[in-house]
Amino acid sequence: MNTLIVGDSFVHDIVKTYADCARKDYKDIQIIGIPGAGNDAIANTVIEHFQNFDKIIINWTSTCRYDIHISEKKLIKNLKKGTTNAVIDNKFWLFSGGWRGNWAKELSNFIFKPLYANNFDIEDSWRRTLQHILMVQKTLNCHNKKHLSIFSYDTFVSQSFSDYEKQYQATRLYNKKRWQKYLGNNNYTSLINWQHIWFHKYKHSDTGGILDWCHDNTHDDSHHPTELGHQRFYHSIIKPWLEQDN
Repeated sequence: MNTLIVGDSFVHDIVKTYADCARKDYKDIQIIGIPGAGNDAIANTVIEHFQNFDKIIINWTSTCRYDIHISEKKLIKNLKKGTTNAVIDNKFWLFSGGWRGNWAKELSNFIFKPLYANNFDIEDSWRRTLQHILMVQKTLNCHNKKHLSIFSYDTFVSQSFSDYEKQYQATRLYNKKRWQKYLGNNNYTSLINWQHIWFHKYKHSDTGGILDWCHDNTHDDSHHPTELGHQRFYHSIIKPWLEQDN
């Protein structure tokens, strides 16, 4: 079965990722990894490409990342150098990179700096990602596509958007009550099929991502998995899912 894997740098990085491991075992896998991308660009890429595949893995990233699709050629010319960006399907995307990004240092700081300094709202960031997930799920279900969503990081219960290293796991800000209250106050979240979203349940949270799994199950301690961490995550989580119906 043809499989598409779309995501951020956890899908395509300087080290061999879990997606690369999957492509080595299954020759019919296509990878679209977009380092620095947020969930706006990831969702758009899935919708643009899913029709030629039977299975889709969506690797969502931190909800604090913002992406803007820019079509004005003059603006694109000014922003091409010195910003975090990508051209995907002939579309120019500008990435904020989230709290760990370079939005405050780059040519795009006039767009993103006021947002993060004065207008960032954590629950609005949840809404944007969750509504992307709902849209993607409904689209894939309508076309009878098998799909799995995973997250790079814990981005709901954990409300720290910068301290991803293992040394900060115990001291990050966690707020299960706020997350549960949000789910209860927003009826659209009941339309999401949570069974198609893999979360790592760990000591501090039930909404962990790949990195949290690697911190708990490997010797990884940085803000990205090592090649060995990716390999173990692939064999433990991704490969069993790919084997279904094969």
